[in-house]
Amino acid sequence: MRVLLDQEVRVDHCWVFVVPEDDEDLDLRASWAGMRIGLLGAGDPGALSLTTALHLGEVPVRIELHDTAPDVAPVWEEVVETSFRTEDAAYALATADDRIGIDLPRDVDLRVRCCATGVDAAYDGTRGPGDPELDRYLLQLWPAPPAPDALLRVTGERARYAHERARRDAAAHDATPPGATSEQQIRAEARARAQAVLDPVAPGRPAAPRPL
Repeated sequence: MRVLLDQEVRVDHCWVFVVPEDDEDLDLRASWAGMRIGLLGAGDPGALSLTTALHLGEVPVRIELHDTAPDVAPVWEEVVETSFRTEDAAYALATADDRIGIDLPRDVDLRVRCCATGVDAAYDGTRGPGDPELDRYLLQLWPAPPAPDALLRVTGERARYAHERARRDAAAHDATPPGATSEQQIRAEARARAQAVLDPVAPGRPAAPRPL
């Protein structure tokens, strides 16, 4: 096992991406397309999105690369898995403020497990300097062929809601009408559905997706 990143990162509007270093098109709506789990998005090829419960502030994030699937530690309250294939490119963890290089293998199929704690406590919250930790996230990756999204553990109401909403959106994605079969049409419809479920934002706050 190798630790690729283990530090607090600053989130703004609840999102963190794992993307090729030179990728400037961080599209949270595209990352939700077709997903059947909340918290972790891999609908946009070559990219991952982690949606945090904390709205603004520092969140501990750890990323591990394993040879095979590790055990799930009992400390984690929410656990989901998905699959994605890396591009032939250097990768980075991207936030609203920074990009941090991470040494992912190139051009390979990976299984990704997202483990989280504190989702209900941190929902829509703000964490300032010196404030106690609210939510925490672990991404574990290992080589594996593509497999369906999986819910391994669900304990909190906000995570449960995120998973239910993802399943509803995925069912609508699967029911795409005949004739709308091109990749561009399917992606456009998925983004439109994602847009339709965005929560309102407070006056003066920039519009942004609300993932949980």
